[in-house]
Amino acid sequence: MNYTERLENVTVLGAAGKMGSGILLLTAMEMVDLKLKPENKDRQFVLNAVDVSHQALGGVMQFLKAQAQRAAEKKTVLLRKMYEDRADLIENKEIIDQYIFDVLNIVRPTTVLESAYESSLIFEAIIENPELKVKLL
Repeated sequence: MNYTERLENVTVLGAAGKMGSGILLLTAMEMVDLKLKPENKDRQFVLNAVDVSHQALGGVMQFLKAQAQRAAEKKTVLLRKMYEDRADLIENKEIIDQYIFDVLNIVRPTTVLESAYESSLIFEAIIENPELKVKLL
């Protein structure tokens, strides 16, 4: 299994926490960058964001949106190249908005642990409670 295949289906446990949200952000952006490569256009990328609270997951989605925008604004030249096959994206704002959409579209927020079942890579970022970690894993 190569790097791209490994990142096709990923799960972050504890996604709404400080560490989990950072892992989620970086992984989502890496997955979008891979998806935008010509050789990966037909691949489906899924990032499961698992946490115990729907409310916390809503908050992490807002965090992802804000941080993806900041990242996109810093790499508009690169994004312009990545989206060069999209004739409908002309202005920088359109490209930035599409990138944000793509980042958020990969993420599947859920409170259901079973969503991690098909993941080839799982990040565990839950609270530092050994008993809980043993029970979870």
